[in-house]
Amino acid sequence: DVFGALKLLVRKEFQERMSDILNLSGNVKGSWPAIEASFPWEGHCEGYVAQGVAVKGDQVLYAIYPSDGYAPEGAVSKVMVHARISHEKTGSFDLPEEIKHAGGMTIDNGGNLLVADTHAIYKIDLKRAIKEGHCENAVLGKHRLNGINGSSIAYDSKTDRILIVQFNKLTGTEGYFFDANQVFAESSDHILSAKEAVGSLKLPYQVQGAAWDAQGNLWLARSNLWTKGEVCRIDETSGHILERHQLIAGLQDIEFDKDGKLWTLSEAG
Repeated sequence: DVFGALKLLVRKEFQERMSDILNLSGNVKGSWPAIEASFPWEGHCEGYVAQGVAVKGDQVLYAIYPSDGYAPEGAVSKVMVHARISHEKTGSFDLPEEIKHAGGMTIDNGGNLLVADTHAIYKIDLKRAIKEGHCENAVLGKHRLNGINGSSIAYDSKTDRILIVQFNKLTGTEGYFFDANQVFAESSDHILSAKEAVGSLKLPYQVQGAAWDAQGNLWLARSNLWTKGEVCRIDETSGHILERHQLIAGLQDIEFDKDGKLWTLSEAG
């Protein structure tokens, strides 16, 4: 089973309520028993929201950003680093100050961290950012988005493609595919638009994250805060859902590790 690892702790009564009211149509398999381990994300009690997830080797990373009106004044978005097996926190670093909503993260073939903010995507030297605790000298590329909202980002190591997902609560979700090599070959602060995409795809509603597995299958995380959460495998040509699994409410970004385990988090807990 590909499902495992990171489920963030939620209050017992909330978790019991979720198991009662999750009711998704179609060929849905309940995957709560497949959750192998969990640990709480940092910043929840300090007014932060967690969303982006990435895995590099034996490191699990997640992004937190300050929630307006709740986080301390001057708080910035951060990336937390944990050991994949022990879950112990091993480091953290501040993201660039202009990143206000790190909704998606992934790792490219060079081991660099790709981050999707609402209006831009970033390529970051992960090793340097962890070592220095910030990204002042670690940003390898930044591209503003025109006509696309960067809700989440995925990277396909087999084809060197980036998928930028644009979330929309009312009209559905769009996915735009880009040649990663070409995108980051452009000068820094290049403006990226849908016209430069090598392909696009209409996705199901409420997609919060995306990731390719080792076999080249594209998986999506779908949820809203209170009533449902699921991961689904889709046909990359048509966007049709091929397989679905119920998971926690408030499900956000997803990423596969080297053992084929799927990591995710919930902003609800």
